[in-house]
Amino acid sequence: TTLFRSPGAAWTTHEWGFALAMYGVYVLGGYTGLVVSLQVITLAIFAVVALGMLASVRPERRALIVPLLLVGFFAGERACVVLRAAIVSTLALAVLCVLLLRMQGLRRTRERVAIAALFVLWANVHASVLFGLAVAFAHALPALFVRERRWRELGWCALYAAVTLINPNGVDLWTFPYRLDRVQIGRAHV
Repeated sequence: TTLFRSPGAAWTTHEWGFALAMYGVYVLGGYTGLVVSLQVITLAIFAVVALGMLASVRPERRALIVPLLLVGFFAGERACVVLRAAIVSTLALAVLCVLLLRMQGLRRTRERVAIAALFVLWANVHASVLFGLAVAFAHALPALFVRERRWRELGWCALYAAVTLINPNGVDLWTFPYRLDRVQIGRAHV
């Protein structure tokens, strides 16, 4: 696999948790299990998005949610949706957004702990957990201007960042996109 690493350099895949889970699915259900898991993950994404929309859309407009999601779901079922770790990251982002939506203006420890657990899982599935951290930090920004909430929000954000380090790559997970970009750009000029 010299495409993704320099000779002699160690490389740990950032998608190891996803690969292990899909191996388990394959052992249990073969190719059919993989196909079904793609359908289940895709359906879960739309179900979580629907929950978020139901919570944030005015009641008189909720009747539009199901038809819009069905159009998106059937469009997503085309061959362009692939069983990759990135699709689980899409699900994780949807779950994160719903959890953040449920916390609006409240001290919701249960949701915050769920977010921390989500980040642990997400960090072992895909490096796009960095985008999730950016979303969580952006959500916390308004609270940083309120003296009573500032340190609590900073503490939770620090916890979210810290738990993403619970993965085989450690802090290398945070630099993975840049290292990969450097390898691909370096190879393009060879």
